[in-house]
Amino acid sequence: ALKPSIMPEPGQRAALAVRQALDLLEQGAQGRGRLLLLTSELSEPERQGIRSALEHRAARLAVLGVGTPKGAPVQQEDGSFLKDDQGGILLPRLAE
Repeated sequence: ALKPSIMPEPGQRAALAVRQALDLLEQGAQGRGRLLLLTSELSEPERQGIRSALEHRAARLAVLGVGTPKGAPVQQEDGSFLKDDQGGILLPRLAE
């Protein structure tokens, strides 16, 4: 499973994550499988990138929106909160 703590850089690169997951499926499941993407929102370029990545692939993707309209901090495994590159606590908001 991909999670914030193992990412080399913070950010929203859902299309890149989907491509990585598809590559892993190719290696271990002959490209067949189901992906679950948990996110608070996807920009139009991210949606287009995901559509492109899934084109001509056997894998299926489900997207689950997680969060609240007001936003809330994301607690990490060590109890700290996910922060941006300036050290501020991120408050992802569920896009409506």
